[in-house]
Amino acid sequence: MLKTEQSEINFALGDNFLADYTGKIIRNPKIAIIELIANAWDAYATNIDITWPDAATEKVFSITDDGIGMTKEDFRSIWFTLSYDRIAQKGGLNPPPEWYDGSPRKAYGKNGKGRFASFYFSDVSKITSQNNGNGFSCEIALLKNNNPASNFLQTDKNVLRTHGTRIESLRNIKAIKFLEEDIREYIGARFLTDPNFNVNLNGKRITFGDIPDQSLTIKTISIEGLREVTITHIDSIAADRTTNQHGIAWWVAKRAVGACSWRGTDLDVIVDDRLEIAKRYTFIVDADFLLNSDAIEAD
Repeated sequence: MLKTEQSEINFALGDNFLADYTGKIIRNPKIAIIELIANAWDAYATNIDITWPDAATEKVFSITDDGIGMTKEDFRSIWFTLSYDRIAQKGGLNPPPEWYDGSPRKAYGKNGKGRFASFYFSDVSKITSQNNGNGFSCEIALLKNNNPASNFLQTDKNVLRTHGTRIESLRNIKAIKFLEEDIREYIGARFLTDPNFNVNLNGKRITFGDIPDQSLTIKTISIEGLREVTITHIDSIAADRTTNQHGIAWWVAKRAVGACSWRGTDLDVIVDDRLEIAKRYTFIVDADFLLNSDAIEAD
């Protein structure tokens, strides 16, 4: 009889593992900030406040949202689970009806890589989050071997309300080459499809006015029997990795109706998601004539 030997082998993470795993998320400031804003969107935030770092004024990076937030238990179960599938684990997030007023959102993130985006701005950050008043604070650090570590702190209840998340840079803060106006333009080209989702950068809300003329076209079209429709076309110039921030968005009475996408119906695909134009262009259709139409359901 052949004898066998059994042993347990644990994988070790190499020095460049996190950089390889996250790709440009922790190497490119534009991708890093988009990932962090997308996380807030997925958490049903309606307002985001970002402080963009500036060495001259000693301002450090921070991002605060009023989304669902996390409990300490949520953080423990999610943060150190690579390729965490939120939809499989929790079935997605549902908006709390007592404070969120809007349509169900199409989630941007799925595998959780965006959680590491704060490491672009600093090797050490502080996360403070609360869910229904149950909150925590935690330092997250990127060690020399590129592995993240955490240290729970006493919760500062004055930072947030009953729900939301705040991330702020603490130590080993990195130099940022991109200016505030460059980031305003970049965010504006991707996160203006829902009028009830407000992103503020250094105390000033990002609007269509932050998008340069070559990337923004607004036209009003008269349709016989249907009054007028205003269509806003945004060209982000460079195609993104996905279509998450692009597609056709419908507004009625300054509220988003349905999800921004390239689908007309469940079976009608207007633009193939694999094409470059699908990852570059966005159209916002302002159609108030539909306000009292049977085409709009109450939500």
